[in-house]
Amino acid sequence: PLHFAARHGHEETVQLLLERGADIQARDSRNQTALHLAVKGGNKGVVDILLKAKADVNQKSKEGLTALHFAALSGHKEILKMLV
Repeated sequence: PLHFAARHGHEETVQLLLERGADIQARDSRNQTALHLAVKGGNKGVVDILLKAKADVNQKSKEGLTALHFAALSGHKEILKMLV
């Protein structure tokens, strides 16, 4: 649920799931975290929530990419600034 909500920009759902104990570092089959998916989806609000909840920006996907890589590859300049 956290990955889906993060990917699709459902800020309130992400916040609620985190408050209810969702694992912020959980990974999907591609070894991506909710932060990776929020970044790829360009969801600034969700990225902000995840960063404030201490999401690890250095986690790597199966391909060895971090959230910073995904922001750069997707052209999300504002999110890129949030991550550095």
